[in-house]
Amino acid sequence: IARTIQEVDRLILTKGYPTGISFDHDLGLEQPTGYHIAQGFCAVDMDGDFMPKGFWFIVHSMNPIGAKNITTYMNNYLKHKKSL
Repeated sequence: IARTIQEVDRLILTKGYPTGISFDHDLGLEQPTGYHIAQGFCAVDMDGDFMPKGFWFIVHSMNPIGAKNITTYMNNYLKHKKSL
């Protein structure tokens, strides 16, 4: 479990990319959102193709707009990645 972007970075550096992730949008006041974490995952992957084949995600956020934004962003990225 990672609740901040710093914890996400630490986990990726120590354990590598996960096979899947469950995103929450709202991570606390003055914190980046789950959307920002999704963007970071994709940006790092674009630089080095780190996402494992079959990478999956779910969004468990109670924020409907934030959840839709993460879902749309990730679906678009994974669709693009598949087309390469």
